Amino acid sequence: MAQDMWLFLGIAGWLTAALSGLPSPGPAGQLNTSSAQSKTLEAGEPLGVRLVNGSSRCNGTVEVLLGKSWQPVCGALWDSSASEAVCRALGCGAAGTAAPRVLPTMEVSPGSPTGNTSRAPNVTQALAPAVLCSGAEWRFCRVVERPCSGDGWLAQLTCAETRDLRLVDGGSPCAGRVEMLEHGKWGTVCDDTWDLKDAQVVCQQLKCGWAVQALPGLHFTPGKGPIHRDQVNCSGTEAYLWDCPGLPGDQYCGHKEDAGAVCSEHQSWRLTGGIDPCEGQVEVYFRGVWSTVCDSEWYSSEAEVLCRALGCGTTVEQPKGLPHSLSGRMYYSCEGKEATLSDCSWRFNNSNLCSQSMAARVLCSGILPLRTPFHHQMG
Repeated sequence: MAQDMWLFLGIAGWLTAALSGLPSPGPAGQLNTSSAQSKTLEAGEPLGVRLVNGSSRCNGTVEVLLGKSWQPVCGALWDSSASEAVCRALGCGAAGTAAPRVLPTMEVSPGSPTGNTSRAPNVTQALAPAVLCSGAEWRFCRVVERPCSGDGWLAQLTCAETRDLRLVDGGSPCAGRVEMLEHGKWGTVCDDTWDLKDAQVVCQQLKCGWAVQALPGLHFTPGKGPIHRDQVNCSGTEAYLWDCPGLPGDQYCGHKEDAGAVCSEHQSWRLTGGIDPCEGQVEVYFRGVWSTVCDSEWYSSEAEVLCRALGCGTTVEQPKGLPHSLSGRMYYSCEGKEATLSDCSWRFNNSNLCSQSMAARVLCSGILPLRTPFHHQMG
């Protein structure tokens, strides 16, 4: 039957197109992608495979190269043999833990209804690439076109040598102690030679904008576990932190020297012009500058979130706003239970939402201690 035919894409013509059409590594800032090409297959036909949209080069959604087009693989027909073969082909060790399956992103055509949906349209009859392997090597795998059941689930793969990166204890995913995942363990980075170029790679990799600060140890709570890197020396253009020159962590660096970073997409707040740090004009540090907050949506729910996040108790009063004294404008809309204002709905420099607004002010019940958490001391 047609849907069971092997995808033999021609021999000479397909070989030429595939060899010349394989994508080169993307520039920094693009989606994480890794690809491999088997040296031999039946009839000598090469076949490409890669992982995309993952947190590192060794995990993500599985795609195969058909002609000059990359196509996602049907997850309903994916098995452990295919996982092992792809991980080995990509140089990512053995297959690791199974990753959650994901639905494909559906494009909404003009005139189609919009809104949140929990399931994709039924695509059980649609043909999709499936990888069938008779062994744990990529040369034993074949790509076939089959009806993809399971409402179009895409194959996801996490290999054993997956690396990852995160910022911890800074108040948002874009600020904090730098931690790397290597060999299945989260660990820290030593602050020896740590500078803004190193932090720039972290911020770009995490899609957190640009680096605002590169911080030495003790600005954030010390980490635990292994110290994966020492004397990191990035140029600032690397796609991943582990691409930077450096040394393995050793006994000469302790967790009191854990490196940190603050990126431009992180938000922190302060109150100015009052008799103490728990009273005054609301200001937010975002994208490298201090900005005021519009009072057009500054009600008790927003004020409660801020007072609580600053360690200033609860809201006592929301004085009448004054004219904006800073160039930037931030708009917040909260339910009142959020941990910080950045967890609320927010818009930056939206002239429509902030039209005819004043700069928000608040009086909180508490008195801020002399030493406050770092992420409230920007600037």
